[in-house]
Amino acid sequence: MSSIITLKSLIPIVEEAGNIGLEGQKDVAFTYKEDGSILTKYDTKINTFLYENIRNTFPDTNIITEEAECDFDSEKSYTFAVDPIDGTDAFSQGMPGWAVSVGLFNRSLIPVAGIIYAPRWGSPSGKGTFIFSDINGSVYTNRKKIHCLPEAGNVPSLYQIMVSSRYHKDWNLQYFPGKLRNTGGAVLNIAAVILYYRVIGAIVSPCHIWDLAAAHGILRNTGLSLEYISGKEIDYHSMLNGENAEEYIIAGTEREIRKIKGYISSFIPS
Repeated sequence: MSSIITLKSLIPIVEEAGNIGLEGQKDVAFTYKEDGSILTKYDTKINTFLYENIRNTFPDTNIITEEAECDFDSEKSYTFAVDPIDGTDAFSQGMPGWAVSVGLFNRSLIPVAGIIYAPRWGSPSGKGTFIFSDINGSVYTNRKKIHCLPEAGNVPSLYQIMVSSRYHKDWNLQYFPGKLRNTGGAVLNIAAVILYYRVIGAIVSPCHIWDLAAAHGILRNTGLSLEYISGKEIDYHSMLNGENAEEYIIAGTEREIRKIKGYISSFIPS
């Protein structure tokens, strides 16, 4: 496949996947995977639903999902990375901080597009939050185009950073003058940099390719950065077999990333 594809046909599919989870969360039970992480039947149900629909719509692409093994073919022009429920722990407890996410990579494994649907998150309409950006396209939240990203201003106490739930085990932000927040999932933590003008950045613990793909593709189309906290570019090739990212990840504008790094005073060995 050499032609540019569009993800617009997946919008109703991702919405339906999110609504399957929304209905299922009313009476959800969970078990544990071998690694100790939480699994619900809706992780596998939504995973199968998304995989089959993406395969039928884009038969000549790779599809990497959290809940199934994948044979990666480097000759294919595009690779999807699918997380049926990002924030399964929050989902299993009835909390709103979870999302369905579908990210798209080009042949070089550069994230170029993404769809995120959080059915219970943040929309005044009560219909959740939907974020979409096509290849080389604009970014839309609930079908409204984002024209620019406002700055938090010059009042440090208004600054907010999204952090992962394990952040405090490894890093120290005691000198940061603002607030730290967490949604419950990596995708929404990263997306918050787009959604909320007081959020100047996000710091995410080492996670998987499907946790990052959609958010990274969307951020790139806004001109924002997602990189390792050391400053290195994220290389997704090392994550194709389910391996975690090499280190913590930071998101924001280049200016805000430098500012956040200045507040990180020390590393606390785990």
